[in-house]
Amino acid sequence: MRIARFVLGLGMMAALAACGEMPGRAPFEAMAGGEVTRASTIQMERAAPVAPIQAPVLQGGMKLVEYEFRVPEALSVSEANLYLPIADIVWRGDAPGNRKQQVAAMFQASLEKARASAPAEGRPVKAIITLHKFHSLTEKARYTTGGIHTVVFDTTLVDAATGAVLVQGRRTRADLEAFGGRRAMAAERQGLGMKVRLMAHLDRVMAAEVSTAGGWRDKGRTLTRALDQI
Repeated sequence: MRIARFVLGLGMMAALAACGEMPGRAPFEAMAGGEVTRASTIQMERAAPVAPIQAPVLQGGMKLVEYEFRVPEALSVSEANLYLPIADIVWRGDAPGNRKQQVAAMFQASLEKARASAPAEGRPVKAIITLHKFHSLTEKARYTTGGIHTVVFDTTLVDAATGAVLVQGRRTRADLEAFGGRRAMAAERQGLGMKVRLMAHLDRVMAAEVSTAGGWRDKGRTLTRALDQI
């Protein structure tokens, strides 16, 4: 027993000596997931401060004169009648067909309305809208639980005269409450079916998105509450 304790003591002394030979080692190491070590934090604090890059601020309103709507080929489509299919595009508001084309037609109709109703004054712009997600309700969800019409897209606004990029790929989420069960049926009887409600919603979203620098994110919540999500 005494011999074992003696060997253990020698091992602890050797470990302490080894630690004393590495005074420059950082007290914390980088971990998976991008966490910053204490050493790197100190180094950043000593470095010269870098001025933040600020995006140009647009003044005044904009006038939509041209638009383009894009649906990336990589977006997935599902026709599965589940409560929540895993896909980028889920749409049942039209007869079975090319869902990407059907969704694109809805956005294009709203963009055309925004262009036709644009005020005479304002900076002429071209809008490039790229769809990221359009996840509506399946039949099963519509006739039972309801849910959310998830609408996500990116907006790029370009000066129509100079081609200068005014807004670069702004990600916008413009969800709408999706009626289900008896509430959905009552809306249908009032002529407010799923597609009618979504089209009215997209009209408001696109009008806001292409008329001001802040787009729907600035106007959307207030406007939607005022209209009670018709």
